[in-house]
Amino acid sequence: MSNKAVIFGATSLIAEHTARLLAAEGWELVLVGRHREALHAVASHLRLTGCAPIHELLGDAANTDALPQLVDSARQLLGHLDLALIAWGCYHPNPDARQSREMAQINYVASAALAELLGRVFAQQHSGTLAVISSVAGDVRRSDNYAYGSTKAALTAYLQGLRQTLSPCGVNVLTIKPGRVENPLTAGILRSRFSVEPATIAAGICRAIQRRKSVVYLPGYLRVVFFVLRSLPEWLLKRLRF
Repeated sequence: MSNKAVIFGATSLIAEHTARLLAAEGWELVLVGRHREALHAVASHLRLTGCAPIHELLGDAANTDALPQLVDSARQLLGHLDLALIAWGCYHPNPDARQSREMAQINYVASAALAELLGRVFAQQHSGTLAVISSVAGDVRRSDNYAYGSTKAALTAYLQGLRQTLSPCGVNVLTIKPGRVENPLTAGILRSRFSVEPATIAAGICRAIQRRKSVVYLPGYLRVVFFVLRSLPEWLLKRLRF
């Protein structure tokens, strides 16, 4: 029997690269995305490279009322879940009020609601891994991305509590904290020293899932970097540019 996973936000570059690695290992996948054409393109490529079935589901993080049905549809397609990856997210540089609300809705409200639903499924099974992409931006909020970082800080805090709740059930909750990922949204922004390619993140995610990690920083050295940054007094952080 093949391993089975559902990936939410499957057309993001991190999710797509992760799906490629899983498909190559024979995982049966349900891919969830909001754009039909983009979702079909990702699924078609995976069908050429993988040996297990690839399913497609349309779903939008903005529609939280539809999340229970989305989870049920994925379960019906797969039968059971070994892995769920929540990879959707929203980022706006210098956001206005509407954009800030959108980031809060997708990065925290929708992601936490979906994680709660999936956590119940895994708890009933007494097995499985729930992996969720947060960000190092949630560890230390910077002046240029504090609105985004605050949504990821809230998500990270939520996942910590969910992990403690589900651990006695044999369920692992993995919080993924990448540095800035190079993608079309960041193409016009000066490359950060913490920038990383999506393929590198995907490989790290698969290793962390296999090792049943609780929290993973990608690249790994960021764990030390942000441990130091979190320990600095705020007056000093104000003077730093990172």
